[in-house]
Amino acid sequence: MDIARKPDVVEPMIAASVEQCPREKGDSEALYATRLREVLMAARTKNLETLRDNKLVVCLDMRQAFQKTGLFDEEVEGALYKQEGIVAVFDNGKTDAQAGWLRKSPSDYSGGILNDLGKQVRDGLLNRDAKVFFGYTYTSSCGKGCTSRHYNWKSQNKFDQDTLAKNPQLLVAPVLRYAPKPDWGG
Repeated sequence: MDIARKPDVVEPMIAASVEQCPREKGDSEALYATRLREVLMAARTKNLETLRDNKLVVCLDMRQAFQKTGLFDEEVEGALYKQEGIVAVFDNGKTDAQAGWLRKSPSDYSGGILNDLGKQVRDGLLNRDAKVFFGYTYTSSCGKGCTSRHYNWKSQNKFDQDTLAKNPQLLVAPVLRYAPKPDWGG
C-alpha cells in the first residue's frame, strides 16, 4: 500500500524541486529529476509526506559531494535549512546506473537520511531553536562480521565543527531559483 501511493507523493515533490532548486551548470532537468526520483523512492512514503506536509522542498546538493573532511570528521549527508524550507541531500551527479556497484550514488544514503529526518520532524525537530541541522551516517557493530548503518541529525552547533569549518559553504542554503514555498495542496 505504501508503494502504490508513493508516486502521488514523489512526483509533486520532484516538480517543486526541479522548479525551485539550483542545478549545476550543464545538469539537465531530466537527469536531475531522475536522480531525485531515485532518492525519494528510497525513502518511506510516510516520511516523505511529513516533509511535504511541513512544506520542505528536497534539493539535490552537489556541494556535499565535494566537501573537505579529515579521517575522523563526520560527513554531511543532508542539511535542513529551517528558515528557507529546504532539505538538501547529497548529490554527485550520478544516477544509480551511472554510479555502478562500488561507487556512491545520491540514493545510497539519502533515502535513510530522509527517513530519519521525517521521524525527527514528527518528533519536534522543527520546534527546536537551531536554524540549520546536518544529517550524517554512522555504523555500529552488530556482531562478528556485521555492521549496521544508522542515520541522525544534529543542530549546527552540535555537529562536527571541524567539518563545518572546512566547508563553510554548507552553512548556507542553496540559493533557490524561485523563492516561494510550494503549495502541496494538502
